[in-house]
Amino acid sequence: VSITDLTNKEIEILDYVPNVKTSRGDLSYLIHYKDERGEGKFFTHSASIWEALDKINKEDFPFTTTIKSINCGSGKVFYELT
Repeated sequence: VSITDLTNKEIEILDYVPNVKTSRGDLSYLIHYKDERGEGKFFTHSASIWEALDKINKEDFPFTTTIKSINCGSGKVFYELT
């Protein structure tokens, strides 16, 4: 699923896998989540989401959050967990 489909919606982060190599050759985080439709996964290149996830102890998973987007102009969007 695309992260844009989850923006401004409450989701439960179940787990994540850091530093996953994607088909584009770059590294990303694979996020396993749950919402009202069920479980799913999405990739993110958002450094602020990476930092937030890395600070949370694995014992504190799952947790509920909302993904917010910040428009920075020129089509650039940043994502963060609230």
